Amino acid sequence: MEWEITKDELLSLDHSACQRLAQRLRKKKISVVRTYSAADPPDGRTIVVFSECLKHKSQFRIKEKVSLVQLLPSALL
Repeated sequence: MEWEITKDELLSLDHSACQRLAQRLRKKKISVVRTYSAADPPDGRTIVVFSECLKHKSQFRIKEKVSLVQLLPSALL
């Protein structure tokens, strides 16, 4: 496993594995990650933005709120 974390760890109430993953992602200057969401189990997803890793003048904007099921191919869900 590339990032050495399981889905169960991502969804756990113990955030230590997620915090270690976040440290590794920041060290690699990764700015955005799509991952499982503990707030929407079992297969909900969320987007994590590491703002300190964004490049100068980077930006993102939420244009409208829609279900991820509407936006993403089923193979990605």
